[in-house]
Amino acid sequence: AGEVFFQLATMVKAAMATKNDGDDNDNALLWQSLIRGPMAACLLPTSSAAGSSSTLCFSVVTHMLSPLLKKFGAALLEEVLEETRTTASASSSSFAPGIIAAIVTEILVRARSTGINIAPFIEKDDGDNNSNTDSIRPELVAFVYGSITDGLHCYESSTRSSAFNLAVLSNKISSPVNAQQCQTVLQFVEENLHNGGDTTYRNGVIAIVGKWCKRLKDSSLSIKSRKCINNTNNNESAGADKKKGGNNKNKAAVATS
Repeated sequence: AGEVFFQLATMVKAAMATKNDGDDNDNALLWQSLIRGPMAACLLPTSSAAGSSSTLCFSVVTHMLSPLLKKFGAALLEEVLEETRTTASASSSSFAPGIIAAIVTEILVRARSTGINIAPFIEKDDGDNNSNTDSIRPELVAFVYGSITDGLHCYESSTRSSAFNLAVLSNKISSPVNAQQCQTVLQFVEENLHNGGDTTYRNGVIAIVGKWCKRLKDSSLSIKSRKCINNTNNNESAGADKKKGGNNKNKAAVATS
């Protein structure tokens, strides 16, 4: 079924790329009717669906969505998350508890494993001019961020672990650790230190904390290095200005004599 869905999506996308006159609306309707809509319906089964809803959704992400993410990248990820947000907002009370957080975190984990930069989808705009969230709708970023936050307190340990991973381990290893990540780590460890979960879950959390601690160390060293470089540059500039000022005084004295 996953292969059939992949081939169908590829054919519809190819038809959309041709952009023949009069076909744009038809192709967009096909994409919505055959790919985007049904996938959202599969990802978010209602509480009246089969009991193991999260298992069903994870299978959809693994076998149907992941191959498409590898092929179409961040553009498809944005479409799927937006459709998920719209569907969840329309009837949030119909879904099994925690299922929205579970599915959003699973989608993001799978997307990151395919090489997609998920940072624009989960980093709320803090006023930084270098923020790369401008192309993503603020409502979508808020929905994804909220889903990850909810996932940190989800009943299922696998969802908590995935949400914790997404919250504190950024997509880029070189990204500096911020205060929000520090607070999230401390709170999560405090809440989950003696809060259920099997050995696999606890080992996974320990591994995430270990990776984050290494990034914290590297981030601190990087900040110290930048400060040292800036101080050195400032001292060199001050020395050069002082030397230049002394040379000007000497030239003035020679000219007067």
